Amino acid sequence: MLAASLRHMRLIGAALFVAATGAAGGGCASSATRHPASVSASHEPLHITIVYPDTADPIQAQDSSFLFGSVGRGRGDVALSVNGFPVRVSAAGTWLAWIPLPSDSLARFQIVARAAAGPEQQETTFVARIAQSYRPPAGATVWIDTTSFTPTDTLAFPAGEGIHLSVRATPGAQVRLRMEGKRTQVWFVPDTLPGEPAWGMNRCVTRSSR
Repeated sequence: MLAASLRHMRLIGAALFVAATGAAGGGCASSATRHPASVSASHEPLHITIVYPDTADPIQAQDSSFLFGSVGRGRGDVALSVNGFPVRVSAAGTWLAWIPLPSDSLARFQIVARAAAGPEQQETTFVARIAQSYRPPAGATVWIDTTSFTPTDTLAFPAGEGIHLSVRATPGAQVRLRMEGKRTQVWFVPDTLPGEPAWGMNRCVTRSSR
């Protein structure tokens, strides 16, 4: 999950870079008096392209997520909407949208693009998977969310330096870590930061040093 979160953050950075690049291009072409974007002779035909989300990887967010893509190079004249929400298109033809997610394992995005002048119009429905959060087994009084361990990869750090560990477990439970080859145990403390899952899971954190 940590790797997926980092990938998500990198994608957000890429999306903002694309949007900022397009906005800068639009600023150079604008004067003090704003005029509707004109379609230059070098513009591409209207074509909806989705860069993110990727159909191969589920969306890790639960309440809302971003989409970004293009409607063709130089197509700042296009009016775009995603699930009925209007989305700004840059002069370069790129777009970035934040859209609410359903309480489901699949999200459907109805994308409609229309040229400001002429008959050009395109519609498409993009379907993406949503990663499902852990649900405790029915009737379980004590549980640990095995999908919530962070970090999840192999780490190397200097001797004596601490490392932040976290896991979701039964609310109010005492959670401890047993390390292979050591008799000492590390106790987790409740994570009191905001943003707790709505259905009552309790995150626990600790610092460990070797």
